[in-house]
Amino acid sequence: MTRVTALVSLYEEHLRKPEQAFAWATRLVELSPTSESAWATVARVAAELRPPLWSEAYRALVTAREAARVELDDAALCGLTLMIAGIAERELKDDQAALAAYLEALAVDPSRAEALDAAERIYERLGDWQEVMGILDGASSSSRRGTRRARRCS
Repeated sequence: MTRVTALVSLYEEHLRKPEQAFAWATRLVELSPTSESAWATVARVAAELRPPLWSEAYRALVTAREAARVELDDAALCGLTLMIAGIAERELKDDQAALAAYLEALAVDPSRAEALDAAERIYERLGDWQEVMGILDGASSSSRRGTRRARRCS
């Protein structure tokens, strides 16, 4: 992994060949699907390219999540899933893929505020008011009880 990280850095910083840096970054995620630094490297390098390679970064991260799902603890799984959801929503403008990922994060931690807010926002854009009301009802009943689950996705 250290060699591949060095190659990403070499192509990105010294040789100024961002496409090759991205290719090595995706290889890094393939070799280390549980590495949070590898996930961040793919996202960072994808953002630096013109045009950005968000579709490829999204696919690489989804593949990493599936490869490492059994090895990741809840916090890491949720973090990676939220990263995937954010790329789908903000960069790819794919509400359905983003919503699916946010809902997966909520399956890990039903009280995760970032995922709840994002699901509500997407349901509003899609005009699914019944789901919006379900989220709002769940949030208000949770605050009325005064209980908060431990945030496993932080």
